[in-house]
Amino acid sequence: MQRMSVRGHLTLALVSLGVLPSALFAALFWIALAERLEAQAVDVARAMLRSGSSIAGERAIEGPRRDLPSILLLAGDAGDADRARSVLRDTAAPRPEYLALALLDESGRVIAAYPEEALAAGSLHVPRPGETRLGVAAFSPPFDSGELGSVVIEASYSNGRRTAVAFINLEWLSGRLYLSAGSRGDSLGIVARDGRYVASSDPSRMRAGERVEPSILSGETTRAADRGREYLVTSEPVPGSEWRAVYFRSRAEALEPLREFTLRMAMLALLTLGASALIAYQAWLQVSRPLLDLVRDIDGIAKGRYDERVPLDFRYEYREIAAAINAMAESIEVRGRELKRSEARYRLMFERNGVPALLLGADDASIRDANPAALAYYGYSRPEMTALGAPDIDADSRTAADYAGTPGIATRHRLRSGEIRFVAVFSSPLEIDGEALLYSLVFDVTERKVAEERNVAALEEKTLLLREVYHRVKNNLQIISSLLTMQSAASAAEPVVSALQGAQDRVLAMSLAHELVYQMPDLTLVDAGDYADSLLSYLADAYRVPRDRVSTSFAPLTLDLDQAVPFGLIFTEMASNAFKYGLPAASTGTVRVSIALSRGEGPKEALLVVEDDGPGMSPSAGRADTLGLSLISGLAEQLRGGAAWTESPSGGTRVELRFRVSRS
Repeated sequence: MQRMSVRGHLTLALVSLGVLPSALFAALFWIALAERLEAQAVDVARAMLRSGSSIAGERAIEGPRRDLPSILLLAGDAGDADRARSVLRDTAAPRPEYLALALLDESGRVIAAYPEEALAAGSLHVPRPGETRLGVAAFSPPFDSGELGSVVIEASYSNGRRTAVAFINLEWLSGRLYLSAGSRGDSLGIVARDGRYVASSDPSRMRAGERVEPSILSGETTRAADRGREYLVTSEPVPGSEWRAVYFRSRAEALEPLREFTLRMAMLALLTLGASALIAYQAWLQVSRPLLDLVRDIDGIAKGRYDERVPLDFRYEYREIAAAINAMAESIEVRGRELKRSEARYRLMFERNGVPALLLGADDASIRDANPAALAYYGYSRPEMTALGAPDIDADSRTAADYAGTPGIATRHRLRSGEIRFVAVFSSPLEIDGEALLYSLVFDVTERKVAEERNVAALEEKTLLLREVYHRVKNNLQIISSLLTMQSAASAAEPVVSALQGAQDRVLAMSLAHELVYQMPDLTLVDAGDYADSLLSYLADAYRVPRDRVSTSFAPLTLDLDQAVPFGLIFTEMASNAFKYGLPAASTGTVRVSIALSRGEGPKEALLVVEDDGPGMSPSAGRADTLGLSLISGLAEQLRGGAAWTESPSGGTRVELRFRVSRS
């Protein structure tokens, strides 16, 4: 395909700048003008339509409805024919639409007529659509009256004794409609319900009995073709009748200004085109020819001979362009040398790298190049290697998106020998000659992977052994608890039984701690809430306390095993004392147990509260020298906390244990 010359481009640009704005303006204005003219045509049609409708309604409908009763009233019931003719003459004088007026008796005989020569008494048969109703003006369909020599409609009004009849000249009415039409190309008509013309500015339509299309009578403005011409047609009802006035507005005449505007814009476009061509020729002489000379001079630089320079013998701006091109050639020459050095460094780093390196396509992870270390690692020759892609040697079915989507991936690669090796591939994007590539380094991590798997297996084995140890410790403690139960059952001394019960509770607390650890995923942690809830269930059963008399509120708290055992022993002592002293057998009180955590930054502090609303223990019990209370104080110090005994607001005993926790 032949390219356009500079002169052609310049000419096209100037012509476009000269013609396109005018053409765009003409197109937009043409659309707006067409819409405006068509809207104006519709407005004119509606105005003419209202005028024609008013004329038809007044002259053919409302006039006879007023005049005919007046004729009967003025003529009276007497047989004075002269008076009747005078009334008819006076009524017809100002009403040229009345072709004739007549007064009939009950039998339909003409009593009087005006003019007399138009209606010979007794010789005219007047066609009627039906019997005339008393007190209501009736109108006949249009008919051609031979006696009157015109197309007329008959309007009649009867009072029962006399009937007044008016023959309305539709030829005259059509003439008035002709005068009301906006232009010679327009047509204004009155049509009956069935679409037949009653009157028309073109009387031939009425005489021929033409009809209009039913769609025209809807009242909406529509386009219609009639007698080879296009019209904008609208209609509206004639007041007081079943007729409709129809106006045909000639679309060609309405859009005549648009054709004139189009002609003038075409002439303007031709003038603009000629002026643009002249300006383009002058611009070519002043701009294009020096530019072509400049292009010829820099052609050598464009072909890669960067040591050539453009002579600075041009004028004005072209001299600056030539100097800029010379500077660009020097810059390209310098960058070319730097690019060659950079490529040499890249090849050196790629080829001599001791780590297997692959050059992959960014879109499909195809192997574009491989360094000697990669060829030795995989066991392929360079042609064999570059015929593969990274997914072809990937034993884990990694796709090209995996290699391109993440900087580093862990996968398995298959060597030529079939051996599967664990590798870590680290890729970084780069671009060479406009192509997106991935520079990928492959590290063999098989030995490390095998070592990790051995460590995981050893850890799982040790975890299993540790769970077994916890399980056996729990079983041994339960055996001790059972022995204490048997010893308690064999003794009748109440102090001995109470002491054995306390010992059994403490052994159970330690046993339950080991059982919870055995069940936890992490063998070093115990959920304090679950631990406390399990101890409460056991102690409530042991002291025969209904569980609904114990309320709890536990914040989330996890304890190390080193904290869980002293926590459980302290909790056992606190809850046992509350059950024994705060809820005697006859009491109806409750025991409230809660665990809360401090908020804010820094080390967390847990607060364990056990309180009752019974008679309880004395607030000075904290200083009593008993084994249980001494055990609480000693274990609280082991938890790096302290215990305090106060009186509950409900009158019982409140025991608080505060201690630091390493986690929550």
